Amino acid sequence: MRCCSWKNPVAVVLVLGLAAGAAWATGEAEQAALPEREMIENVWGEMQEKPEYGGTITFLGVPETEEHGFDNYYGWAAMTNSPGAERLGANDWAADRSIEDYSAWWSPGTAVPGLAESWEQPDANTTIFHLRQGVHWHDLPPVNGREFVADDVVFHFQRIYGVGGVFEKSPFNGHTFFETMESVEATDKYTVEFKHPANAFVLYLFLVAGWADTIGPPREVIEEFGEDSKVLTNFRGTGPFIIDDYNPGTSLTWVRNPNYWGHDELFPDQQFQLPYVDEYKQIFVADKATKLAALRSAQLDVLGPLNFTDVGVTWEERDSLEKTHPDLQYKQFAMTGQSIVMRHGAEPFYPDIRVREALQMAINRDELAATWGGGVLNSLMEDNFVCWSCVTGYYTPFDELPERVQQAFQYNPERARELLAEAGYPDGFKTTLVISSEDDLDLFRIAQSYFAEIGVEMEIKTMEPTAYNEHVMGGQLEQMAPKGFGAAYPGVDGSMNHFFGRGGDPFPWNIGRHDDATYDATYTAGLASGAIDDYVANLTATNDRVMTEHWLIPLAMNGNYRVWWPWLKSYRGEFRLGTDYGFGHVFARVWVDQALKESMGY
Repeated sequence: MRCCSWKNPVAVVLVLGLAAGAAWATGEAEQAALPEREMIENVWGEMQEKPEYGGTITFLGVPETEEHGFDNYYGWAAMTNSPGAERLGANDWAADRSIEDYSAWWSPGTAVPGLAESWEQPDANTTIFHLRQGVHWHDLPPVNGREFVADDVVFHFQRIYGVGGVFEKSPFNGHTFFETMESVEATDKYTVEFKHPANAFVLYLFLVAGWADTIGPPREVIEEFGEDSKVLTNFRGTGPFIIDDYNPGTSLTWVRNPNYWGHDELFPDQQFQLPYVDEYKQIFVADKATKLAALRSAQLDVLGPLNFTDVGVTWEERDSLEKTHPDLQYKQFAMTGQSIVMRHGAEPFYPDIRVREALQMAINRDELAATWGGGVLNSLMEDNFVCWSCVTGYYTPFDELPERVQQAFQYNPERARELLAEAGYPDGFKTTLVISSEDDLDLFRIAQSYFAEIGVEMEIKTMEPTAYNEHVMGGQLEQMAPKGFGAAYPGVDGSMNHFFGRGGDPFPWNIGRHDDATYDATYTAGLASGAIDDYVANLTATNDRVMTEHWLIPLAMNGNYRVWWPWLKSYRGEFRLGTDYGFGHVFARVWVDQALKESMGY
């Protein structure tokens, strides 16, 4: 759904003026030096400057790239972020940003054609993709720009995932969504048929939700280079950028693919071929101070997180940047959060839900946001307190949950003490929180003080990261431990099962070892359904159960920022177009106002 119907683009000429007080506007001569811009209407009915071609966008490189390359046989982490690789489907760049702004995650409702121009499911066990004709591999040897066809899709899934028994599954990829696939077959040059267990949602897994479903490398690359297929300069794909130059430990440069099939979805009548920029450059920088310095000097055009453990720009860093570089643009996002999980079955947390409700009421989240998070964090939690980048439509909004559930998330130490007394703990109790030395001790000390107000004495024990991981993921947790928010992103074996299902076996991420028959039955029913509506309803129900049973005590979201220079046009702070996919695909749709950049002295 888009925010408004689009009309035929209307072109007008407008002299680009500079905002009053802009740091770079030092005189009328500079303002007059900027060119006139033609304005055209986008699909949302907004007037935008007509895109221009040329220039370079510089962003960060993914560290795993240098180790794993872009052959996802050797691991998905780098391949899925390749600006030269594509999926059978894509995410809709023209999606209404009030519904899906791509600031952190994605909505399955944004699935649109990619390498496949259409698909169908004649029954619950079959998904058929009809490939887009006229797509070509990069025009580099040994593939030399040949057409992308159905046999390429078959080769990919057979080689990487062992589908059909032709190849052994890659030993590097671990557990994947595609282990449920039974066969893949090319029924003609442009048609691929998959057989799989009954689960309508598998369609979206192919399109947007998989961790390693970008197609490639082609057969010729594997035959030519063997294990050297993961060498960066040997990468060949179908995407908007072609690999050009690699300086180990320093940078990776991509150039515009002149034969790319894609066009800017914001202006469908204009047929602006993507990408706009001549170069997309990734620099490898590990140190945060160096990243910030590169942004300040415009050696980086944009700075943001690379993965779900990277915090991007913190609110403290934003305050500093605003003082020295007031023209920078910002997008706040919620990538991860911190909470406390309790060991399932452990006294005194179970079986009496009143104990968990009391702990929930003990947390003053408004005060926590103001003192620990710069006053910006709590607002990011208001819609659903346990979600990790919740997907719209796959959870019940907070204000629609039962009144008792809503009240439990309100700070109320008096009622918390009453609940503990009703549960048989009038004097509170003692418990232990085990954390890693990499966790934020200050945050958990604040939680410790809140619990002390209601008579709960929480000892904090710190362990080295390796020992901590072995302890909690090995099922040794006895009382409490930190946990990122987790729930509500879709997938055959997504976070719902990873974090709360099957009693932790075989998923070690279920550190609380939750083993709830109602939860598991609901989740299993969703997987078994052949109807997407039933799947969504059951996934929503599992998320709601985490909320209503208070399996997590959420503390705060990491409310951080993506920051960029104003010469990046058509950019609104988007993170990725899909799960771990799309830095380069976002920047293929962004253009550089080179005149503005020059007028600002860069």
